[in-house]
Amino acid sequence: MKRLLASLRRSLFARLVLIFVATAIAFGALKAVTDTFVETERPYRQLVRAHLRAYVDYLLGDLGSPPDGERALALTHQAPLDIRLEGPQGTWSSHPDFPDSRVLDFDAEGQARTWRQRPRFYLRSEREGYTVVFASPPFGYDFERPHSRHILLIGSLVILLCCYLAVRRLFSPVRLLRDGVQRIGAGELQHRIAVRRSDELGELASAVNAMAGDVEQMLESKRQLLFAISHELRSPITRARLAVELLEETDTRALRDDLDEMERIVADLLEGERLSSRHSALQREPCDLPALVEAVIDESFAAQRERLTLNLQQPVPALSLDASRIKVLLRNLLQNALTYGGGENVEINLAEVPDGVRLQISDRGDGIPEDELAKVTEPFYRVDPSRHRGTGGIGLGLYLSRRIVEAHGGRLTIRSAPSEGTTVEVLLPR
Repeated sequence: MKRLLASLRRSLFARLVLIFVATAIAFGALKAVTDTFVETERPYRQLVRAHLRAYVDYLLGDLGSPPDGERALALTHQAPLDIRLEGPQGTWSSHPDFPDSRVLDFDAEGQARTWRQRPRFYLRSEREGYTVVFASPPFGYDFERPHSRHILLIGSLVILLCCYLAVRRLFSPVRLLRDGVQRIGAGELQHRIAVRRSDELGELASAVNAMAGDVEQMLESKRQLLFAISHELRSPITRARLAVELLEETDTRALRDDLDEMERIVADLLEGERLSSRHSALQREPCDLPALVEAVIDESFAAQRERLTLNLQQPVPALSLDASRIKVLLRNLLQNALTYGGGENVEINLAEVPDGVRLQISDRGDGIPEDELAKVTEPFYRVDPSRHRGTGGIGLGLYLSRRIVEAHGGRLTIRSAPSEGTTVEVLLPR
C-alpha cells in the first residue's frame, strides 16, 4: 500500500486516471442514492404499481353497480388516490383538478402518466358503460421532496466542479513552468522554478533548473575566459607600445594604429564583460540626457554637426545614469548612423514615456536585413562578412551599447528595412 501511494504521488498520469475513476464512482453513487431515496419514495411507485393493479377488481366492486359517486368518495378517504367517473348519468370527480380522460394518453393496458406539473399515474377501467379512472397519488398530496432530475443536475454540477478543481490543482505547476521557462528564455538564467512536487512535473521543473544552471555556468565560463584573455592581452600590448616608442616615427605609424586598435578592442571587451556581470558597478548620478547628447556631438562629431538633428518632443526629466558610459553609448550609436547613413542626415529624438525616457537615433542608409537584426548586437558580428576596415569597425560597438543599456535596466531595440534606413531605440528607465 505504501508503495502504491508513493507511486501515485510520483506519477501525474496515475493521479489523473484516479480522478476520472473517482468521478465515475461519484456519478454512480449519486444515481444510486437518487434511485434509493428519491425515486422509490414517490407515492405512485409505492401504491399504484405495487397495489392498485392488484386490487382494481376489488375497488371496482366497492364502487357498486353502476359506480356510485358517494362510494367513490368514501373510497378516496380510505386510500391515497383520486377517482373520476364518466358515464351516461354524467361526470363525477373526487377532486376538481382531475383531468378529462380524453386528454390522457392511455396505453393498451389502460395506464397513463403525467410529468409536467406533478408526476401521477392513472389507471382506466370500463364497467357497465362507465369509464372509471384512478389517479395516484391524490391531487392534494404535498410534494416535499425536489424532483430527482434536479438533484441529479445539481449533484452532477457539484461533481464536475470538484473534478475541475482537482485537475486544476494537479496541473497548477504547468503555469509556474511556463513562466519560469519564459524568464529563463528571456535571459534570466539565474531564475529557478520552485519545485514543490515529486511527480513528472516536479521532475521536469528540476530538469529545467538544471539546464538553466548548466547554461548559466557555460556562459559564465565563456565570460571569464574572454575576460581573462582580454586582461592578459593588455600586458603584451603595453610592452609593444613601449618598444614602438623607441623606434623611428616614420617606421611606426601603421604599427601605432594597429596597437591603438588592439587596445580599443581589449578595452571594449573588458568593459562589456564588466557590464554583463551581476555586480557591474555603475557610477550613477542625476544626468540631463539632452545635455549629454550635445556634449557628445561637440566632443566627437563637431565636423559633422550639420548632419545631426536633435528633436526634443517635450522636456525630458533627469535620470540617474552613469554619464561616462552613456557617452560611450551615444558615441557608438551616432558613429554607426553617420557611417552607414548613406551621407543623409541623422535624427536624434528624445521623449519622455511612461517607463522613462526614449532615445531614438535614425538614419536613411541601406538598412539591415531582417534575419540579421537579432545578431548585430553580438560581439564581433558584422553584417558585412568581409570585415574590411573601409566598411566599418570590428563589431563591438552595438554589443557594448547593448551591455550599457542593459546594465542601466533598459532595453535596446533595432528596427530596420532594406533601403529605408535603421532606427535604434533605447529605453532608459526612471
